Amino acid sequence: MKKFIKPKSFSKFMMVLSLSSVAIAKFYMLRKTNENYKFYRLVILFFIDCCLLFIFQSFKLINLTISIISLYLFFFI
Repeated sequence: MKKFIKPKSFSKFMMVLSLSSVAIAKFYMLRKTNENYKFYRLVILFFIDCCLLFIFQSFKLINLTISIISLYLFFFI
């Protein structure tokens, strides 16, 4: 597995995975009754974005610089 996936990419994915699992659970448990609904929705979208970037990096379709730029654009747009 080490020769196919870079450790940096995998560690970033694992960090986001734990955060998103909590956000998904809260999102479905609380629905629209909680004021943090938009925050949980953003975390889930961030997780989907990180999953796609992780897959693209694993297949060496993009490099790390492009993925970092796209993550920053995700938060500022």
